[in-house]
Amino acid sequence: MENGRDILCITGHSLENIRLDTTASTNTYARRLIEGGFSGEALITADRQTLGRGRCGKSFFSECGGLYMSIIMKPKPDLKDFTLITSAVAVSVADAVKEVSDCKPEIKWVNDIYVENKKVCGILCESVFDPVGRLGAVIVGIGINLGGDDFPDELSEIAGKIDISCGKETLAEKICGYLFPLCDKLPDRGFMDKYRAYSLVLGREIRFSHNGGWISGKAVSIDDNGRLEVLMQDGTTRLLTGGEISLRLR
Repeated sequence: MENGRDILCITGHSLENIRLDTTASTNTYARRLIEGGFSGEALITADRQTLGRGRCGKSFFSECGGLYMSIIMKPKPDLKDFTLITSAVAVSVADAVKEVSDCKPEIKWVNDIYVENKKVCGILCESVFDPVGRLGAVIVGIGINLGGDDFPDELSEIAGKIDISCGKETLAEKICGYLFPLCDKLPDRGFMDKYRAYSLVLGREIRFSHNGGWISGKAVSIDDNGRLEVLMQDGTTRLLTGGEISLRLR
C-alpha cells in the first residue's frame, strides 16, 4: 500500500518517488508498474518486503528495519554492456554508505556490499525489454540492512547491519545522486578504478562454481568490463563474467 508519492529531481532526471508501507518485492512492484504502461523513471522504497529477491533466485531477508528500494532507469539506446550498470550501482551504494556512516564498505564481486566481512547490502539488476527486443528499462533493486530486527539464526554469522547519520529516504536519494551521473556517462569506464579500490576479493583465494562443482583460484584483477580475472593453480587464468564466488573471510 502506498503511503506517499511525489516527484524527485536528480541531476537532470525527474523520478516518480513512490513510498510503500509493505510490498512483496520492490523489483516486482517496479516491473508491474512498467507492464501497466509506466514509461518514465522512478524510485520505489518500502518499509518492509515479504518476498524480497536476490541474485540467482535466492530470497533476501527484508522483514523490516532496512532500506528496500528499486530504481527504474531508462538506459541510453546504444548501451551495449549491461554489466557496467551493475558495477556502477555497487560503486554508488558504497559511496553513499561511506558518506552517511563511519563504515568502510567493500564490494564482493559482483555487487554485494560488505562491512567488516559481513554482507550489509544486496543488489539485483534486472532488464526489461520492449516488444521488439530492445532494452527499454533497467530495474535496480537494492536492500541495505540497517538497525532493526535480528536476523534469523542461519544469517546471523554472515549478515551485518550499519548505522547511518540520516534517514532512509535521504540515503535512497544519495544513492540515486551518485548513480544517475555515472549511468549518464556510460560507456565511460572511469568509475571502475573506484570499483577496484572498493574490492573485497582482489588478492584473495576464491572458489567459483563451474559445471555443478567448485574450482579454486586467486582473484588477481577486475577489468574495465567488470570481469574478474582468476589465476588458477596450474598457472592459467580465467575471466569470470558473472556467477557465484565464495571466499574465506575469517
